[in-house]
Amino acid sequence: MAGVILAIIFFFGFRECQNRKSQNELIDNIANYKDSAQFYSMKVNGMEVDVAFNKSLVLSNKDQLESIIKKNDTLAKLISKFKAISSTTIINNITNITGDTIKLTDSIPCDFKAFKVRRDSIHYHFLGTISPKYFTIDSLTIPNKQSIVIGKKKLGFLKGTEERVEIVNSNPLIKTLNIESYVISKPKKWYNTDAFKISASLLGGYIIATQTTK
Repeated sequence: MAGVILAIIFFFGFRECQNRKSQNELIDNIANYKDSAQFYSMKVNGMEVDVAFNKSLVLSNKDQLESIIKKNDTLAKLISKFKAISSTTIINNITNITGDTIKLTDSIPCDFKAFKVRRDSIHYHFLGTISPKYFTIDSLTIPNKQSIVIGKKKLGFLKGTEERVEIVNSNPLIKTLNIESYVISKPKKWYNTDAFKISASLLGGYIIATQTTK
């Protein structure tokens, strides 16, 4: 008996050490992960486009995912409505427009020296030049952060779930018009089907009932 107790203590102690080591490694990886986007070029329809990429950070358990999500209110709210999560993604992007001059069809009916216009907002930063004959966008910067969740979304009581991708843009000026998401359906093992679980529950209940009546 003493040997069994010691073995149990050793097992749980070893597992706890492994969990802490895994957690520490995850924290170290996250520190070097957020700013590590890389790029390469490819041709699409004859045009050269940049492809941004980053490796996916593989988590070993659900607790690690939850510890990361707690730091992001948007992801936390999205995930709370999902039954199962396949992946989460955070994308920081920025739109830059510079040096775009628009000639006025009708000149402003007065003469004045060109002047600068600046507007700094939490949603965009703008610098332009206005003159009697033209308007120039010297720089227009629009930042945005996309929070993306892919998984099985709960539809409500007795309505089951559906495979879904949800995207939230932090900048209200950015609108998502269309989403195309494709997933590969993996058939459930026979012991994970609802029919098997119901049958096993009924059988277990029957066995318990027959044993208690003896």
